[in-house]
Amino acid sequence: EFTPKRDSTTLGGSSWVVDIETTHLRPWSGEITKVGIADAEDLSSPCLLKGPLPPLGNREIQGWNFTFDSQWLPDEVFKVPWMDGMVLHGILEPDASTRTLKVVGPQITGVPYLKTLADPMDEEEFDYYICLDLYQTGEAVKYLRKKAETHPARKCIPFVMKLTRALAQMSKWGCKIDHSVCMARAKAYQVEQEVVVREMREVAEEVGFFLEFKPKGYTFTRSTKRILELVYDRLGMPPIRTGEGNLSLDKMARLQLAPEDAFGFLESYGKFLHSQKMVQTYILPLLEGGLVDPQGFAHPIPNVVKREKENSGDGGGGTVTGRVVWKDPSFQVYPSEDRGVVCSRHRGGIIAGLDLSQIEPRVFAWRTQEPRLIELLQRGEDFYRGIMSLILKTEPDQITKDLRRAGKTIYLAIMYGAGADKIQKVFKMEAGLDVPEDTCQELIDSRQETLPKVMEYIEMIRQKVMEGVYLTSPSGRARVFPLSEDPEILRQAVNWETQSFASDINHAICLELMGLKRVQPIMTVHDENTVDIEGDKVPGSIVAVYEEIPYIIRKHFGVDFTVPVKYGIKSGSHWS
Repeated sequence: EFTPKRDSTTLGGSSWVVDIETTHLRPWSGEITKVGIADAEDLSSPCLLKGPLPPLGNREIQGWNFTFDSQWLPDEVFKVPWMDGMVLHGILEPDASTRTLKVVGPQITGVPYLKTLADPMDEEEFDYYICLDLYQTGEAVKYLRKKAETHPARKCIPFVMKLTRALAQMSKWGCKIDHSVCMARAKAYQVEQEVVVREMREVAEEVGFFLEFKPKGYTFTRSTKRILELVYDRLGMPPIRTGEGNLSLDKMARLQLAPEDAFGFLESYGKFLHSQKMVQTYILPLLEGGLVDPQGFAHPIPNVVKREKENSGDGGGGTVTGRVVWKDPSFQVYPSEDRGVVCSRHRGGIIAGLDLSQIEPRVFAWRTQEPRLIELLQRGEDFYRGIMSLILKTEPDQITKDLRRAGKTIYLAIMYGAGADKIQKVFKMEAGLDVPEDTCQELIDSRQETLPKVMEYIEMIRQKVMEGVYLTSPSGRARVFPLSEDPEILRQAVNWETQSFASDINHAICLELMGLKRVQPIMTVHDENTVDIEGDKVPGSIVAVYEEIPYIIRKHFGVDFTVPVKYGIKSGSHWS
């Protein structure tokens, strides 16, 4: 039973559990319905307010997905410690199938939800629902904190919570959107589609088939059924089906059918699908949807732990490696030509992209302590050009651009135990080379001789996977992989350790950028931090941060990173 109070002045405690209910997902489109607050140690007597939070002092705030809720609240919430229960759950259980409080809370407390927000509720029932949310959050956080005391990932919790708070602040600051650039990009995609639509119609007419594309805004509608009929019936390509038995023209199917495509239809169709997706998914929502506030700012929401997929109703999320995924808009997938939609909020200001160069192979070289890889980096050579020269036993200047592009895939395929047939396909697809299968097998057989420390490291990871023990990254994240000899599981395990720490290095730099004068971080995307600068030059304070990366790594993670780190800075009035 709960005894709700209306007077927040009677609420005590050093930690508050907070939950807010709103009429919309965005503050500029809705309002707060009610704010629930409870002493984390006394969840039975919560306060239910229609107004804002009372003064926080230095209390810790606890919430479930509070990273999202904070966008509705005063900036004061970014100055106090907080514990996001959903993020904590993600740290301790990175592969959990769900993180929704409606499932996790009852699993921990044994107290079920009898209603959802979709059900009709009077005010008394609604108040009970909020009280139950507060109870489930408070009890879940207590349980997870107790579990964290002996969990291998306990070391990284304070760091990730600081990161979560910083990302939420960046989300609230937002990114200024240039409407004219959005319009220009939409029109450019429209022109691209017009060209490939004309090409596809010409193919259809050549075989006496009517194929209709109807203009709709900056894109076209079409009948997928008619396109399947054209490709498989009239053009006579061998049928490729989905697991459910339906005809398919997805990316993999188009790749398989490419040798059969004498008319070039599928190439044009692929370009059409790409262009249509870009304009519909990334550009038009900034022009037509509710993603931009009345002042012209987009406020992408950061997801820092893996959540359910989009179609499960929980909105997708981050990754098991700790890479941040931004939603609405999904800026991390914007191609360079579309990034110009973000401009500086300051008159005469600039956007700077601060990018770590090949940080993942640098982390891998450091983790394996492979002398040949470290020597490549110390000499300042391009890593993948150098690694291909080692694998092929030739000089770096003999590695073509195509071979260099194939380097990463071939290197990883060899390291993780792919067969000679797989390596042969990679050479063909990535570099356009017909390499004999026996030559590919020689490359595989020579890996122990070429990169012995790498093979020792991979064997160590394999042993941990097979023993079912936690892998722990240098930043303290921990994950158990399924017991399997599957090379794909091994690849994922090695990649997890490398990408996880590489991401956290960039996140640590991001935390150092917060609070610099005239500098406003607005995103962290893969290996890049993006900042909005007041002024027309990148200030020396940013350069100083990047020159101190080894110190920052030691400060946040307590390890000495002994491999050279390189970075690049690009700046201009727009993010592009």
